[in-house]
Amino acid sequence: MSRRPSSPRAAAVVAIAGLALSGCSLGELRLETDPPQAPVADAAEQLRQDSAAMAARIAATADEVAAALEDAGSTDDTDGSDDDGGSALLERVRQIESAAVEHEAALGGIWQAWPAGVPEGSEEPSAPDTAALAETTPAALHALLQDGVDQAWQEALSAPQGPQAAMLGSIALNRALDAAELADAAGLEVESEPLPRSPLPVAALMARGVDGPTVAVFDQARFLYETLAARSSDGARENRAARADHFQLLVDAALAEGATDSRQTLYPLPQIEGRTSNESAIITAEAALLEHAIFSLSRTGQDSELREDLLAAAADSAWRLNAVGGELSIMPGYPAE
Repeated sequence: MSRRPSSPRAAAVVAIAGLALSGCSLGELRLETDPPQAPVADAAEQLRQDSAAMAARIAATADEVAAALEDAGSTDDTDGSDDDGGSALLERVRQIESAAVEHEAALGGIWQAWPAGVPEGSEEPSAPDTAALAETTPAALHALLQDGVDQAWQEALSAPQGPQAAMLGSIALNRALDAAELADAAGLEVESEPLPRSPLPVAALMARGVDGPTVAVFDQARFLYETLAARSSDGARENRAARADHFQLLVDAALAEGATDSRQTLYPLPQIEGRTSNESAIITAEAALLEHAIFSLSRTGQDSELREDLLAAAADSAWRLNAVGGELSIMPGYPAE
């Protein structure tokens, strides 16, 4: 007496057995499936990809510009002596290339859906433009850098998360500084400043939130600029005293808001090797302010007005730091890995 299959699984076994008996092997069975599709990037990933693509394009263009300068013999005078101006320009272009390569790596590089090759039947997503510009002149590279500044600045304002905003803001600072120094080295006329720069407003500090470490950063800057003002005369004295007064306003506002009082009666006067006492004071104050602004940016929500104020304050400190020869990394203010 035969038994009927008591379950769908048993029925499947019987069906497969029937196919085998009828001469149809399992190897001839095919399950039709759609070809794999590349995942669709969300807003954060698209922003990251666009940022990495711009870095790659700057690096490729800087490499071509450097090669053109070398081919033109810009590092040699006609009498064979070294041309300091040409050497400085070539060195600046190579530094821009190196920074852009590191920016691309920090951003995660260019994403590829299928690095080993596109599966049969699948459609490869369009790749971002990473090619060098056709024009290989310092002026063209400068224009691309400025585009990169504008892009990174706007991306920092709109990034979904604070840490991404901080990284992009830092990259914008580096590109802006590179653009300014490239213009100087190449003798280019620049119509406007590459980035807005201004001290942090009290309202922005309140929006950021106050704490003991913030009080300490601003109070040390206040002390150092008061000391600098006392050593200075005329316009320099007025400018430094005004900067000290602004930091006092920030400290007072933070304390009134309930921040821990982390002030010291006196702060040590820094002396950096190879720098004057005034340069050492500026470098110490502005480096701490720059790091604080970028750190604060990393903790923001999607408040574009606060981010813009923090970025402008970071740019203000970065320019002051650069003006006295302070060392700036390729991602100013951003913590090293």
